[in-house]
Amino acid sequence: MNTTPATSTVVADISMSPDDRAPGSVRLTQSITFVTDGIASAVSRAREAAGNGEISIMGGAETIDRALTAGVVDILRIHLSPVIMGEGTRLFDLVEGQIDLTQQDIVPTPNATHLTYGVSQAAAADIP
Repeated sequence: MNTTPATSTVVADISMSPDDRAPGSVRLTQSITFVTDGIASAVSRAREAAGNGEISIMGGAETIDRALTAGVVDILRIHLSPVIMGEGTRLFDLVEGQIDLTQQDIVPTPNATHLTYGVSQAAAADIP
């Protein structure tokens, strides 16, 4: 695990169009790039900024589904809490194609089970 603090941050907002600008509440600096033209573009920019370092994609179900479908996820970490909500957005509902996962690690804790999978085959479709 890389413990070096990030020097650059790429923020993708998949709900905005490429013509939209960062909201006024977001303070952009030289180390923050705001991307609105899709998850593949955001990951590409993050990889450029990280050089040889790791990047992380964090977000809700739609963000993760788009990243998996676009084929830009190498490792999938799921933190599963023993709480039944009853409703909400289901993870993987928007994934297109088959994604093959290889179990790498399972860490049970009192508050969650932490699952790590290698993504061994990307989906063919590309969602912006």
